[in-house]
Amino acid sequence: MEWLWVVILVLFVGTLLGWSAYNAYRGRIRRKAWEAKVAEARRLVRPIVEKSYAQLTGEIRSRWPLVPFDFRTLDDLMANVGNYLKYGVAPRQNIKAFAKKVLDPVVSTAVKDFMNYNPVLSVSEQVVRDKISAKFSAYNDPFRITKDVRSPPDWAERRKVVYDRDGGCCRRCGVAVSLDKCHIHHLIRRSEGGHHSLENLVTLCRDCHSLMPEHQKVDGGPFYTSHSGYTLHTEECHHAARRISGSLPSLLAQGYTPCMKCMPMSQMRRLSIERFARARLSAIVNSMVVEYE
Repeated sequence: MEWLWVVILVLFVGTLLGWSAYNAYRGRIRRKAWEAKVAEARRLVRPIVEKSYAQLTGEIRSRWPLVPFDFRTLDDLMANVGNYLKYGVAPRQNIKAFAKKVLDPVVSTAVKDFMNYNPVLSVSEQVVRDKISAKFSAYNDPFRITKDVRSPPDWAERRKVVYDRDGGCCRRCGVAVSLDKCHIHHLIRRSEGGHHSLENLVTLCRDCHSLMPEHQKVDGGPFYTSHSGYTLHTEECHHAARRISGSLPSLLAQGYTPCMKCMPMSQMRRLSIERFARARLSAIVNSMVVEYE
């Protein structure tokens, strides 16, 4: 009987070894098939991604010239092709969606770098030659020591002088902005004694102004949440229990969502750079796919 148990043991061990070898063989086959699939995806998508990447990053940098964007390299983007295939994206069936997925980190990097950019805004002391600018300089400005937080009666003329001095561009990001849509920012806040003279004023776009510390009101802030949760509420909402700091774009980037009842639809906006980048990404990839078809 002992020999019978020995035979059974040998058969059992042989079965385990055979099953292990079979699984290892299947694993190698699957791995080779996966590597072939990734290689094919890279071959299909690289020409489109390469040209789209160059055009998209170039347009973003030229539109916001003062922001130091640190985009991931093309090789880094292509190295993640396999990650997108795991989510069921088949490049042959929908090459457009696959290329946009590969290039999506460009958009997220643009938004992150734009929000984290923190330049030192200042207006260097300069000799003002024309009479209009000299009228609003700190040496001659009658409102230089006022504690009134309201704008002076000649604010329209004053903001036009600042706008022309800054070349019609935002001093933080460099984007061109029209006079009727620009924001004039006080370097030293009016509530802290900042005056309305040219030396204390700079031109900003709406997005950059909303990212300034304690400037949540640009987007209708300050904002509140309940004791637990990621829904933004206004101060008047009965759900408002805890005030949180930050502008609307920065809070949206952190995962907060506006309340559909107490916050108007106009406040549910993203930064212009995100809207621009996503729209251009879609348009550029679509045109590239047509070109390669």
